[in-house]
This record gives sequence, structure tokens and C-alpha cells, in this order.
Amino acid sequence: MFCKSDKKQRGFWGWWKGKIAEHIAVILLILKGYRILQCRYKTHVGEIDIIATRGKLLIMVEVKYRPNLLQASESVTFQQRKRIEKTSTYFLSHFPHFVNHSIRYDVILLTSNHWPVHLKGAWL
Repeated sequence: MFCKSDKKQRGFWGWWKGKIAEHIAVILLILKGYRILQCRYKTHVGEIDIIATRGKLLIMVEVKYRPNLLQASESVTFQQRKRIEKTSTYFLSHFPHFVNHSIRYDVILLTSNHWPVHLKGAWL
């Protein structure tokens, strides 16, 4: 009666690992000199894990935690990239003072047995 199904447990642990991965990514970005503006920026258009700035650069960061780096790097799909791009446009429409910033799309890959990998300018 009090046990969750395997699917619910996997869902919770996947969510939990994702939250931890995002916190690690935030720490990594701060140590690299980035200023974090938003974490888990959610709109009706989509979600961006981390929005940061560095100088006149606005960075949209997708964080992926997977068993290995290959799976992590392949997990950002074309549809997901397009949704992140639309969400970044939505963000700029609501925060027009960032319009003059250059935009870069990064991915931070995390696994349980490897240091985080920061892919700058992962697309576009």
C-alpha cells in the first residue's frame, strides 16, 4: 500500500538526479565567472535549465545527466533545441534589456563517473 511502483520511483529518482545535476552545473558556472539569472526558467513555450550571463553574453544552458557522456551528449534532441530557442526568444521579449547581448546555447553533461563537461556553443 505504501510502496511506489517502479515507474514512479524511477520518475522520482530521475527528477532528483536532474536537480542535483543542475545544482552542480550552477556551481560550475559560478566558479567559471558566470552570473546566474534564472534556474529552471519555465514558460508555456518551454523550459531552460539555466540562464546565465558573462559580460555581454547571454547563455542558455541545458543540463543532462546520463550514465555515460555519449548518452548525455546525444540526449539533446532537435525538437528540444528548437523549444529552448523559442523559450529564449520568449525570455528576451520579457527582459528586453538583454536584447543587445549575444546569445549562446551551451550544454553541461554530467555522469556519475566523469567530471562535468561544458560544451560551449553546442548549437546555433
